Amino acid sequence: MYDKILDDAKDVDGLIEIFFEAALTERRLPSVLKKRYKVVWPDIPPDPNLAYGYNEFGPALGNASAVEIGRYDRLIVATQIMEADDAKLIWAVAHSQVRRERGPAWEKIGRLMGTRGATIKRRFERAVLSFWYKLLAERRVSERDKIL
Repeated sequence: MYDKILDDAKDVDGLIEIFFEAALTERRLPSVLKKRYKVVWPDIPPDPNLAYGYNEFGPALGNASAVEIGRYDRLIVATQIMEADDAKLIWAVAHSQVRRERGPAWEKIGRLMGTRGATIKRRFERAVLSFWYKLLAERRVSERDKIL
C-alpha cells in the first residue's frame, strides 16, 4: 500500500502534490448530510439584483474520479503512521490551498495555531519529510518481509 503512494509521488514535492490533490478530492466528495427541501418552489435569492444573473458565476467543483478517490483512500490510511500533530498540520495546509492560486495560507494557519506563518511553513516541511522517511522505512520492512 505504501509502495503505491511512493510510486505516485516519486519525490517529496510529489508527496505534497498528492496531499493537495487529496484535499481537493475531499471537497469534491458528496456531503455527509442530505439537504432536505421544505417546499418545491425554486430558491429565490434575497437580493433582486442577483435574481436575474447580473452577478458573476462561480462554477462548482465537479465530482471526484475513481482514481482520485483511490489515491485519497490510500493516503488516509497511510497518514495513520504519522504523529497526530503533523497529520493535522499537513491536512490544514492542504485544505487551505484548495482553489487558491497563491498556495497555502501560511499566515492564516499561523494565527489559528498561535504562531507565525514562517514557523508553520517550517513545521509543514519537517512533517512532510518525516512522513516521507516513514513511508520509505515501511517499504523496506515490507520488502524484507517478502524475502523472508
